[in-house]
This record gives sequence, C-alpha cells and structure tokens, in this order.
Amino acid sequence: MFGFMNINQQVKDFLNQRFGEVGQVTDFNFSKGNLTISLALKGEPEDITLEIEALCYDTSDGKMNLYYSDLRATKPWVQEIFKMVSEKTNRTVSFPDNLKLMPLKMLLPKKR
Repeated sequence: MFGFMNINQQVKDFLNQRFGEVGQVTDFNFSKGNLTISLALKGEPEDITLEIEALCYDTSDGKMNLYYSDLRATKPWVQEIFKMVSEKTNRTVSFPDNLKLMPLKMLLPKKR
C-alpha cells in the first residue's frame, strides 16, 4: 500500500474511497500539523476548502482520535456546521483504528 506513492496522495485516495458518494477530495496538503483540503461536493458549483490547524492524534479503545485547534471553511454554511460540531465534540473526530489510517498517523504528531 505505501510503495513510492506520497503519503498525502494515499490519504487523499483513502478519503475519496470512504466519502466518494458525496464528492471528491480535489486537493490535500498537509504541512507542519496543519491541513488544507479542497472538496468537490455533489451539488456545489465550486470546491469548498477547509483549513484545519494544529492537528494531532492519539489512539484509545480501538479508535484513532484526531484533535484540532481551529477549522475554517470557504463557505459560511460549512463553517457554521463545523462550528456546531466542534463545540459538541470538543474539536475531536474519531475513527476505528486500523491499518488504512497508518499514512495519516505518519503525517500527524501524537497528542501529548
């Protein structure tokens, strides 16, 4: 799975496989704990870009937990949805921990 393909591309491919029914990731750029991702969502005339700051992770109880300090979106309605979700989840997103997420773990610092 890892081969010579760059890790950003592996994560982008994973997300496209996982969420392809609602759209596609058109750009995925991870640098120094920050993530910029552009999405071509079905029904939206232009891409939506998300900027996520200070990403890190930990694993517990068979889950991979992603933590972030801030999330911004280019569309106000998307920004408001993420604001509501962020407040309810304490800026945490959890996934079942499995090998498919290994490329993401390679990109992110572990939470201290």
